[in-house]
Amino acid sequence: NEALQERAAQVRTLRAAGQPTVPTLLGHEKSTNPFLRWDSPAVQAVVGLRDPVAVFTAVRRWKDSGNKPLPGSSADVSKL
Repeated sequence: NEALQERAAQVRTLRAAGQPTVPTLLGHEKSTNPFLRWDSPAVQAVVGLRDPVAVFTAVRRWKDSGNKPLPGSSADVSKL
């Protein structure tokens, strides 16, 4: 994700200068935060799912566990 790479570079620059990285613009978050990109074909491809709730759930579980979801695995939303 090019936007994510650009944002990471901005954050490194700000931190090196002792500047805060938050608050940020909503536009930055929408282009870099996978929780706000559940409808992105790239995020859907990574988790192997297309259903919006399943994609969001898979991304959440990935963040919680540190384990990338298996492509196409169904996300059990009943455990949220």
